[in-house]
Amino acid sequence: RAKFSLLSRQERLEELIEGRRIRFAFQPVVRLRDGAVFGYEALMRPTTEHFQTPLEILSLAEAQSKLRQLEKVTFQVLFEWVFDNIQQLGEKRVFFNTISAHYLDIARLRKIHPQYVRISKNLVFEILETASAENELLEKVNILRNELSALVAIDDFGCGHSNALRLMSISPDILKIDRFFISNIHSAPATKQEFLSNILAYCRARGIQTLAEGVETQEELASVARMGFDYVQGFYLGRPEFRLAGLEPQLEAEIAGLRRG
Repeated sequence: RAKFSLLSRQERLEELIEGRRIRFAFQPVVRLRDGAVFGYEALMRPTTEHFQTPLEILSLAEAQSKLRQLEKVTFQVLFEWVFDNIQQLGEKRVFFNTISAHYLDIARLRKIHPQYVRISKNLVFEILETASAENELLEKVNILRNELSALVAIDDFGCGHSNALRLMSISPDILKIDRFFISNIHSAPATKQEFLSNILAYCRARGIQTLAEGVETQEELASVARMGFDYVQGFYLGRPEFRLAGLEPQLEAEIAGLRRG
């Protein structure tokens, strides 16, 4: 039964990849300077009942050495969506995860979507590459940044391989700080707040914008605004939806009040 179940799941993964059975939900990323929606994080969702969560798909793809095929499909589906909705997006950015450094290559990106150059101004590549590929990653990020207008972000900073060494070597456009540091920041020990303040000061001095991930309460929002974060993302601002949702008026007013304060 176990072997049959494994084979069945392998087949389901093949069907998902070959049939491109995924879509994206979009969570707003809000600019604290003016309360405007700066962009959206694109979060993969399966369109088949055989997988319940993206993590389930990623874990199986990793076990079956199919992460690269899965990444290519996610890029294809997302790039097509961005191209089809480029008028609605305007200048807003779409954040999305890169599983590896393989497709951080202009020629490969153009093969994935022939209009890649046109949509690049709306894209933010979130780096999740392992530390073992640091030199290759740095070279590809620099080429990507120099040749096109796509932005580069380090995701989940402070978690796993997203460490200070990577921050210094890549010098991203945007640093996304993991929820581990944001949760209950208003009542966190002074050492935790001091750590964040030092990271923010480092980023400001080098022109790196900062994004607080996982903001879920009014108190957390007020704290990250006071500390000087540039962007904020989390359930308090908006949950992922299969459409591009704006910010609720009361939240716009709240952020305006924080700026005046």
